[in-house]
Amino acid sequence: MAISDLFSSGQHKRDLGHFANVIKLATFDDEITDNEQRIIDNLRKRLQINNIEYKNILKNPFNYPINPPAGIEARLQRLYTLISVLLADTTVKEKGKFLLKKMAIGLGFSQYNLDILIAKGIRLVSNDFDVESFSMELKNV
Repeated sequence: MAISDLFSSGQHKRDLGHFANVIKLATFDDEITDNEQRIIDNLRKRLQINNIEYKNILKNPFNYPINPPAGIEARLQRLYTLISVLLADTTVKEKGKFLLKKMAIGLGFSQYNLDILIAKGIRLVSNDFDVESFSMELKNV
């Protein structure tokens, strides 16, 4: 085993934090729907989350800090994923929106226009905007 395998990279730690946020949103109503599970599985593969990390995050996702990326593009991509998980449950509950807002602040978005940003983001994802179009639209908020 290489020494680099013993320690998570900074990027992987940020990815673990993002994945934990997705799990928080998916489980806030104590149930992971099939749609949410599909998003989780795809994200898990993309972020290279191993079985041990996955099980640990499922046990307690609140043990993982947000660790926001520096660039606006990466933050918007994460917001897109979080909104997608929120909408995968088919009923957007106020508790889920509240949790999403807390995560958006943790990602570095301003409280000043947060309600507008979240509302527009939900509208865009609901209308099947892809992540690139979503990012372009929200950069102007």
